[in-house]
Amino acid sequence: MKYLIIILLMSTSVFPSILYGKDEPLKKELTKSRHDKIYAFEHKLIPALLFKTDGKFFSDLKEGSKSKIIGITEKLVDQTFSKALEIRSIKNKTAYTITFQKPLKPLECYHVLLIKTGDNYSYYTLEKGLDLFNQGNPSVLCQWTKDGTHLNLGTRKYDDLKSFIDDVIKKKNNDYKIQMSPKDEFTIKVPSKWMIKQEEYEREKSATFYIDPINGSDFSLTINFLRKNANLDTPDKLKRVIVKMGNPVLPRVLESSVQVKQFKLQKGYGFYAIFTDKDTAKLSNPGPKDFLYMTRGFIRISDDTILGFMMLTHKTNDDVYKMLGKYLIRYIK
Repeated sequence: MKYLIIILLMSTSVFPSILYGKDEPLKKELTKSRHDKIYAFEHKLIPALLFKTDGKFFSDLKEGSKSKIIGITEKLVDQTFSKALEIRSIKNKTAYTITFQKPLKPLECYHVLLIKTGDNYSYYTLEKGLDLFNQGNPSVLCQWTKDGTHLNLGTRKYDDLKSFIDDVIKKKNNDYKIQMSPKDEFTIKVPSKWMIKQEEYEREKSATFYIDPINGSDFSLTINFLRKNANLDTPDKLKRVIVKMGNPVLPRVLESSVQVKQFKLQKGYGFYAIFTDKDTAKLSNPGPKDFLYMTRGFIRISDDTILGFMMLTHKTNDDVYKMLGKYLIRYIK
């Protein structure tokens, strides 16, 4: 076997350390309920094989070698679960879907999607949701990242494979077009290593997008396109709004006041303020989503449109921070 799958198939003593490091022994998973076994397979084992085998697992799928993963499901869960497994290739074998037996409990998956982009991999899950208020949201779209972070990307009103594929591929590759005034159209796009979600859009009024890295947790960015109005039509008014937004967070940050700074721009104008989270600053070993800094501001990107933003980052002087600043000012017309 190419990448220690033999350990899984021949022994139930431990997860391969090369895959799971400090994770609990596989033997414990095998003694748990059927739901726990399914969860372990869909949420632990598959992402580990995808991210921790230097591409060998994905290559096996590309070569049509599906017997290994089917064998693992039978060993880890049961034959019924294994027989229901359906693996399909899409996008010229740069992505694969796995469809499971219809989930009975929340967190179990309808489908998962494995994507290869260059040398990077992405893993998305469509999980059974709670839908407590019967609002027609049977599923939740989620993502596991290489560092083990589980991202909840929101409830969904579908559970079929095609809608799942379209949803995820759109998030990775789609360019959004928005109209902010009769003469102001913007194309919202992100680099291939980022993921974008459109939260809301009201033509010629506002549009909101959430942007995160596909792998890792280097930042989290929210951008708001706003039609210029009487509250946002001068530099002084933009600065006042930043102060007004920042004052409520002062009890939770190290700064004692809102310090507004100005972008150095050749065209247009913009302002921002940086806040340092008190609780995160106390952590000796902050987690990947424990962002130390929040930067909030506005940029006048055209005669009719203001770009508001909130950046969560670990630093304010590294390449990631500079990259985000360059991304924002690219929308200036």
